[in-house]
Amino acid sequence: MGFSPFEMLLLLTLGVLVFGKNLPDIGRSVGQVIAEFRNGMRGVGDMLGGTGSHNLRSSPSYLETLERPRRVAPTVPKFVDEVGPADPPA
Repeated sequence: MGFSPFEMLLLLTLGVLVFGKNLPDIGRSVGQVIAEFRNGMRGVGDMLGGTGSHNLRSSPSYLETLERPRRVAPTVPKFVDEVGPADPPA
């Protein structure tokens, strides 16, 4: 159940009439999406043991790339409950 050449031509003509002004933008967007998808798949392939330089054996582990937490001086004074000698009852 495929399309005949006449039906494909009719659909193409209808698409050009509906999206005519936006076709360059749509084509550019589709091209960028395809390029990003290919780059992402290439990166996944490299990480899973491909021949690229970014595989899991040569890259630092996730824990090694994390920074140690930095100590930050408190900006609010600490609450101190001073307990001293109680006044004797009168």
